[in-house]
Amino acid sequence: MNTTHLYRGELTSAVIDSAQGRISSITSSAALLIRRQPFPLVLRKSEQLCDSDCVEVQLILSTSCDVEIVSQVQVSVVGEGGTAHAAKPAALLLLAPAAAPSDGLLEPTTAPLESGRGVAVFNFKFLDGTKNSAVSLKFTVQVQSKNGGAAVSVVESPLTHPFVVITHKDQWKGSAGALLKRDAFGGLAEIPWAQFANSLQRHFIRATKQDPTAPKRALSSRDLLYFHATFFGGQQTIHHAQFDKFWVWLGSTLNTLRHQRPILQLWLNGLLYGFVSKNEVETYLMQVEPGTFLIRFSETKPGSFTIGYRGGYPSGETEAKHYLVTPSDHALHKTLPDFICQHAQFRDLLQLITDPASGQLVLMKVNKHAALDPFCSKRQRTPEPFLPAKGYTPLCT
Repeated sequence: MNTTHLYRGELTSAVIDSAQGRISSITSSAALLIRRQPFPLVLRKSEQLCDSDCVEVQLILSTSCDVEIVSQVQVSVVGEGGTAHAAKPAALLLLAPAAAPSDGLLEPTTAPLESGRGVAVFNFKFLDGTKNSAVSLKFTVQVQSKNGGAAVSVVESPLTHPFVVITHKDQWKGSAGALLKRDAFGGLAEIPWAQFANSLQRHFIRATKQDPTAPKRALSSRDLLYFHATFFGGQQTIHHAQFDKFWVWLGSTLNTLRHQRPILQLWLNGLLYGFVSKNEVETYLMQVEPGTFLIRFSETKPGSFTIGYRGGYPSGETEAKHYLVTPSDHALHKTLPDFICQHAQFRDLLQLITDPASGQLVLMKVNKHAALDPFCSKRQRTPEPFLPAKGYTPLCT
């Protein structure tokens, strides 16, 4: 028998409320809570959760409860349409697994309760994909009363938030979109914009591999206003069709941001402005010297980049110009910084920084080599002639 000392306290309504719906088998004697989880999340097969992304569950006993722990905490996988998220009746469940075993999807499948806190910590490694389907985890622990009776009872946790394990990065866009839509709408036909923006922020931070407690560069209020105006017409409520259309663009954009080297580092360091309209870029550029540029995501070519720059003519006149970076540019140059550094039209980059005095995001002009050389490949190539995309300005080398 396990004689681990556990946290004890009154299981009042305040304790239940503080768990924010994470209590399932709640009784007057015991509760198994999910204290910490990284989900909803898209994971890769063979990926191991780091310490900051571990899952923690805690068994809490009332002060009057006198039980022994007769098992480690066990995890089961629940697919879509499986066990409901609703709390169970106020009684300990009889010993009977309600969800399927992990079936080789992850390891470890069990973990001991730490003495004193009654916490079990899982640093999961995901061994197989979930076939593009969302799944959740459920935790159980077996207990037995010390006051007589050999019956063993099971305390269950609620389900975790859903997650998907993919086997190839091409599956990321569809899986991430499905999780965001499910998290934001929660089965509703339409939701307030503010509710969607909050869900989008959480998923964006996860998609860009940042620490949710201290993200280096989350979506700014300006980014959210841009999304709201450009893709949702500034409406106060949004519906599924609007989300689906928006995700065609943002999903491809985030896929590039997440997987194309070294785009994520450019974003995190403010070297990629990212989400801004063509008109706003032109307003910025007409206030700076020729050769100044910034990098944004294309609105018309999802997942591609547009370089807005102030260009000149032999007559001395200047204007704001835009160049769409094409797949052939990536074939000729190893990275986006390589491409930019090999073209004389681009001299000084507008970098997005936080003003230490005001705390506001501002643009600062920096030499492109000082900013981008750390992200360039060692091998340099000579670019070849090419035609610009419609509506964009060609470059000379």
